[in-house]
Amino acid sequence: MSQWDEFDCTLASSLSQLPPPDEGMDAVTPWRRAMKQIVTGLCLTCFTLNFLGLQYLLPALGAMELYLGARSLRDANRWFRRFFIISACKGIFLYINLAAAATTFHASLALFNTVSGIPLTAALLVCFRQGLRQITRETAPDFRKDPALWALAWYAVLILLALFLPQPGWPVFLLLIFAFYRIVRALLSAAAELETAGYALRAAPVRISGERLRAVCLGSLLALVGLAMVLWGHTPLSGTAVTEVPLSPEGRAVQEELAELGFGSVWAQQLTETDLLSLRGAVRLDDGGVEEIPQGSDGGNLHENQVFFFLMPDGDVRVLHFFAPGDGGGFWQCQLSVRSNAAVTGCTTRLTWQRGGRFRAAELAAEDGVMNTGLDFFGQPYTECSAEFPPFSWPLFSHTRRGYVLFTAGQEANPRTLLQERLEYRSDSHPAYPYGTYAGKADWSYGRRCYYGDGSGLTWKADQETE
Repeated sequence: MSQWDEFDCTLASSLSQLPPPDEGMDAVTPWRRAMKQIVTGLCLTCFTLNFLGLQYLLPALGAMELYLGARSLRDANRWFRRFFIISACKGIFLYINLAAAATTFHASLALFNTVSGIPLTAALLVCFRQGLRQITRETAPDFRKDPALWALAWYAVLILLALFLPQPGWPVFLLLIFAFYRIVRALLSAAAELETAGYALRAAPVRISGERLRAVCLGSLLALVGLAMVLWGHTPLSGTAVTEVPLSPEGRAVQEELAELGFGSVWAQQLTETDLLSLRGAVRLDDGGVEEIPQGSDGGNLHENQVFFFLMPDGDVRVLHFFAPGDGGGFWQCQLSVRSNAAVTGCTTRLTWQRGGRFRAAELAAEDGVMNTGLDFFGQPYTECSAEFPPFSWPLFSHTRRGYVLFTAGQEANPRTLLQERLEYRSDSHPAYPYGTYAGKADWSYGRRCYYGDGSGLTWKADQETE
């Protein structure tokens, strides 16, 4: 059989399948397949689901689909070539961010990621629209529809809602869903527009197939994230060597003043002079008592806890927590947090440990507490203020770990006020993704309460003066 006879047989057999099925059209029409990939990529990279790790997995898959779709269109015109370059930049940017999320740089990059992602997506939609306009001018000059412009307009609506209503209610949430639906519909209409215009596209040549490129990018990303978690997924305390420094005359005076209130020198010697001077002028002390907590009890690996309440002349209370967590674990991530029914300010901590025969110490400061109010299960109003210290990790092979937390609990001038406070300690024995997240309950959580007035606990100085 000659080559022409073979061609006639092939042509005759193909005519029996007209019109061709959609699967066949996708295989031979790069435009349709590329548009599906672009729409999928834009949807997955613009919107996230914050559970089960989907906020990291879906954008990674979406950036890959977006790049593959743009790669097929890069030779169509100059706008689609720019669309391809921006999609590649967006993929590289997301690749770096997903790897950085496993490191201690995650928190510092959060705002930058949010701000920089908006112009990249907007630039993608602009280039996409201009590319469509150029094609329709060449193939269908009388075509007046502009669905890509509507996609860009609805994306602007989403950005405005995110900027001015960061915590939307149900009406705004439904509007977000509707805007997202309109964007997807506009993009699909843009693809149908070219098919109606009879536009044909020859896919740009590639050296690596899409399947192989997906496997290489996602596999290398997984390996890089694992390496980043091991090497940079913790913040070891460096600290300084603990040395005996004599107190200044002011420090000795405050130490003697506190000793008269019942604050023993064994505790005062553990404070820095700055923290000791912050207790100057205390008018009363409530000693919560020392409590030994055995390993494996309800206190977790908390070995010792001591709480002091110092009533200050202005009515505020300085709360001092001494604690001794266990020597095991804590190499990856640890975090201390304070809970109180009063405003928390001036929250500091000093951590000490022994390693290689030497004692070292490090200090951390927390931002002022965030206050929340509401109603409890029984309909009674409540107030809770929480302050969290930045994550840290104990040095490897360290032991004899100790620390204290000192903060101010602001109180109103009410002698019957009840102060409730609690210190929580969390630690992870394995890397966490992203860095700074903690799973499960706290290792230990310990707190005290005290009353003001009526001879129980602390008493306001003003009440003492009127007696």
